[in-house]
Amino acid sequence: MPQVSTRKDEAFVEFYVTEDCNGCGLCKNIAPDFFDCVEYAYSYFLTRQPANEPEVLLLRDAAAVCTVDAIRETAKTS
Repeated sequence: MPQVSTRKDEAFVEFYVTEDCNGCGLCKNIAPDFFDCVEYAYSYFLTRQPANEPEVLLLRDAAAVCTVDAIRETAKTS
């Protein structure tokens, strides 16, 4: 798993939602400030990336409850 910065103002990981999202909304319940829904497609997307370690941990919690494993994490490229 990618390392998370020890600096509180920067995270070294990014998250994304795959096409497997079924629109269940569990992610929005866990992290409402990070997810929004495409109503006509019944799927969720990220509205922003985490800026610090607590936000990374919150998104990891959302990923852990995803029923179809659609929330993924990758090392930040820039």
